[in-house]
This record gives sequence, structure tokens and C-alpha cells, in this order.
Amino acid sequence: MFSAFQVQSRKLRLFSNNTLLNWGVVLNVPGLLSANNGLFMLMCIPVSIIYNEPVIYAFIKSGLVCFGLGSFLLFITRKHQKVIKKREGYLIVTLGWLMLAFTGSLPFFITGCIPSFTDAFFETISGYTTTGATILTEIEALPKSILFWRSITHWIGEWELSFLPLCYSANSWHWRNATFCSRISWTQCG
Repeated sequence: MFSAFQVQSRKLRLFSNNTLLNWGVVLNVPGLLSANNGLFMLMCIPVSIIYNEPVIYAFIKSGLVCFGLGSFLLFITRKHQKVIKKREGYLIVTLGWLMLAFTGSLPFFITGCIPSFTDAFFETISGYTTTGATILTEIEALPKSILFWRSITHWIGEWELSFLPLCYSANSWHWRNATFCSRISWTQCG
């Protein structure tokens, strides 16, 4: 017969064998992406002011919502463990893309330039992935600030595609260097 302590220790062992996720790090990165996305949305406000467009309030609303959501996630995860394992990495990438797509589609949807949220989501994803696909038939008829936001999503996508391979090559160089240094004496590696 098991005692209560044995049952309790079995539960602790179950959860200590890496079965739980580090939700702090999982929610921190999408929070950072949402806050940055909100700041990029606020960059569209001067364009809207210059061209005297009524969509300025949509950018203020969506920018503040994104920045507020991101700041909230960053605040609640400020003391998280900075350890990312494989499962957390997969979830961070998935939630990061979803966070960027949902928050990035807000200006299109709130302004009414793209009345369907599904189409706004598609337009945002095509911008961040730099596929060039669009659901818009008359792009030039959109307000200049919406065109600027659409260009920012493409720019972020290009930056992402340019920056991630550099990160990978830097990490792989560090891994190769660490492996090489572990095989020879540390005095030779400096």
C-alpha cells in the first residue's frame, strides 16, 4: 500500500522530468513581438497626419492595444527562467507567428480597408513572409498610411529573413568553435 508521501513524490517526479513547459519564456517572446509590432504601428501615425487621413485613430487604437498586450506579457514574465528547450522553442515560434499575424492584421481590419479578418490575416502573413501574395485588387486606392503599414510588414519580413540566417551561422560557428576547443587544450583557443 502506498502512503501519501509516496504518491506525492510520484507526482513530483512526474512533473520534474521535463513534462512542464517554461511558460515564462514561452509568453515573453510573443509579448516582445507584440510590443514591437505596436511601436511599428505607431510609426504610421505621422504618415496619416501628413496626408490628413481619417484612419489615424485606427493606428492609435491598434498600436496601443498591441503595445499594451505586449507590455502586459512582458511584465508578467519579467522574472522567468531564461532557459529555452526544444518544446519551448517550437511553441515560441508558433505563438510568435500567430501573435505577429493577429496584431498585424488589426490596422487593416479596424480601418475597414480589408473588411474580412481572414483576408486581413492573410495580407499580414503574406507581408511578414514576403511572399508577395495579396487579396487586394486596387492597392493604390488604399490610404497612404495603410500602404505604409503594408510596406512595414514587408520590411519586417525581409529583415527577419536576412537576420535569422546570420543568427544561425553565428550560433553554428560558436558551436563548432566550442566543439573544436573542447578537443584541444584551452590555451590554444585563447
